[in-house]
Amino acid sequence: MFLLPRADKTVFQGVEPEIFAEDELELRPYGIAGKVISAPGHTPGSRSIFIDRGEAIIGDLVMGSLMIDRTPATAFRAGDEARSRASIARVLGSGPTLIRSTPGGPFTPGQLARPDDRRADSRRLRETTKGANHGV
Repeated sequence: MFLLPRADKTVFQGVEPEIFAEDELELRPYGIAGKVISAPGHTPGSRSIFIDRGEAIIGDLVMGSLMIDRTPATAFRAGDEARSRASIARVLGSGPTLIRSTPGGPFTPGQLARPDDRRADSRRLRETTKGANHGV
């Protein structure tokens, strides 16, 4: 089951990057018509890739619901919620026509412009049930 800790405690050796991108990296010198930008939020070192034909690959900046619909939502465990929202705005400011994420998607810019805030929903649920008698 994916929620259980792994029994295998393999430790992988680190690597030294050959190319380091502080904020933005143009990919044309490497034969790709696009760029990589910094998009922290879920994790500090997250990056998004923009292909000139209009597609953006944003990794886990947002999550799509796998159970009910394909609505993008802010990550439950975003390291920095404000930076995550700023990264979403930066992605949208780059003018993508199609946005791919993991898991879920693809999304349109209109869908990404108003992601569900799962953490806010979770906070509201905790506040409304705080102190309630649940028949225990």
